Amino acid sequence: MRVLSFVFAISLLGTVAQAAPLCVCLKCLSGDYRSFYLVAGSMKPTMEPEVCYIARTDLTMEDIVPGRIVAFQHPDKNVEFVFRIAALAGQTVQMVDGRLVIDGVTISAKKLDQLYVQKMEPEGAQGHLPRCGAPTTLGDSCDIDVWQEETNGYRYQTLDLGLQLQDNTEVFTVPDGHVFVLGDNRDNALDSRFGVAKGGPGGIPVGNILAVFDTLDDKN
Repeated sequence: MRVLSFVFAISLLGTVAQAAPLCVCLKCLSGDYRSFYLVAGSMKPTMEPEVCYIARTDLTMEDIVPGRIVAFQHPDKNVEFVFRIAALAGQTVQMVDGRLVIDGVTISAKKLDQLYVQKMEPEGAQGHLPRCGAPTTLGDSCDIDVWQEETNGYRYQTLDLGLQLQDNTEVFTVPDGHVFVLGDNRDNALDSRFGVAKGGPGGIPVGNILAVFDTLDDKN
């Protein structure tokens, strides 16, 4: 029974590195939960780096649905990642001008009045600098637009730096036995939009999913 563990979420600015702090999780003694410590900002604003999160490991197929955040083993590396499921096997996925399109339908999204204030300073165990939409001096802050999306009844927020290369993609068809995952920090996440050859995980085999973050769900 593994009580303490780490999870690694990569940034477009850096590579995976082992975290130093430990997550202590008494709830994990039951064997049905694990603690995870994020080392980068790919899941901002939902999940922050250098914070411990608890996830449930006794999964069923009913847990593996679009809108939920999962931890998984990278298909090609001995590391664990955290991203949000966007689509299941057989579905198509595309980004068009920064909006998520599933099976040819743009999912519900609206820009919020609030802004995410990003301090330009090293963060996480990797110590990499975050991204801003414009040049920002070290120690200063930038404001990032926040959007709210809803898919499969799950509401969540994403960050938007403005039009980026990854905001317009080809149409991906999710292979059998796989899921397609995205980071909530859309413009700073190496997720399923990027195949293994480009440094990302590509599609994630369902068997690689380790845990689901129930406490982060916001479902209608």
